[in-house]
Amino acid sequence: MAKKKGTQKKQTKKEVWKSFTADEYQQAAKEMVHFSAKSVNSNTPAFGIRLDKSLNLDLPYVAASTMERTYVPMDYTKNVGKRATVVKQINAIRHQKSEQFQNIPQADIEAILACNQTLDLGYLSENSVGIRLRQIILQDANGNDVAATPLPCAGLSALINGRLDEEYETENPMDSEGNRKNVTRFIKRKRVYLGIGGANPQNVGLNVRAMQKTLIFKVPIANISPDMRQVLAIYYKGIPIKPNKKILSEFIRWQGQVLERNFKVKPSSLDISEKENDFLIKITRDFLINAEKKVNLLKKHIEKLPDKKICSAKLPFIQQALLDSSLRTMEWRREFSRKMYAEIKDTLVWVNHEQMALQNSHLDWLDVIEGVLR
Repeated sequence: MAKKKGTQKKQTKKEVWKSFTADEYQQAAKEMVHFSAKSVNSNTPAFGIRLDKSLNLDLPYVAASTMERTYVPMDYTKNVGKRATVVKQINAIRHQKSEQFQNIPQADIEAILACNQTLDLGYLSENSVGIRLRQIILQDANGNDVAATPLPCAGLSALINGRLDEEYETENPMDSEGNRKNVTRFIKRKRVYLGIGGANPQNVGLNVRAMQKTLIFKVPIANISPDMRQVLAIYYKGIPIKPNKKILSEFIRWQGQVLERNFKVKPSSLDISEKENDFLIKITRDFLINAEKKVNLLKKHIEKLPDKKICSAKLPFIQQALLDSSLRTMEWRREFSRKMYAEIKDTLVWVNHEQMALQNSHLDWLDVIEGVLR
């Protein structure tokens, strides 16, 4: 009898479920994470982060921080004892994948479901970040340097792989002889293998194998609009209220010259006050002119923005009114003036090879800034 070409999909044998106590499930759940340091360097001390369910970011990216948290499988930070099995079973119940097991005791199901409250809360390992991990230096909203440690989410990789597998099965079903006909599209989806986890990836994490199948994409070509990245950044983040550092450095340099001529004491004169006001007006107008350019850029691409609105509803009101002038009120003008005043007097700039800030600032400047907004 002739053999058929290809083979029918084999039926996966179900795994044997191993029972654990409620305390064992709770202890494992307490330390389950979305991001694990081991996935970057298997020799680094165990460290991980679990995202709080309620803290989703409103950003147009596929990321663990933007997705419904219960969809993203979690992992262990260190494979000790029976931890890998416990975590695997927790994920199976939590993500409705229990069909891979046979004869699951109801007591185990109830014990795992009782862990949901713990798993929905944020968690950060108590130990310090290992020195083997990479760090990048970023600036926060105030211009201060912050050391950040990038960590991948193996659970997100598992979700993406699962989605690709589902598409493959749906669009390329087997024929009666066990062959697939329409595989061309998937052959073009290039992937490479990364040896994450070494010879024993299960020691790094439950989902680390999903990170080994890396997708390759061509660099996006901005053939529709080269401004869209900037547009989306403004839409979701607003416009940082910051003074022009070049004008501010001129202000500080002039102020230093005045103090130098007057034995470090600021003289009380109308000319000095008017010159200060001129600098404040120049800084505020410069910011508003640049903000208006960004608003015009948003308006240009309004049809491509969510709900065709000029800014995200999740932005602070001060930013919403900055982008949408129809929302500006007397309260907004005062709040904007406070923010700009704080930035002008506190921002450090380089003057004569030294970082300096303004001296002898006073609250009368608030009225000057607010006057520009009227």
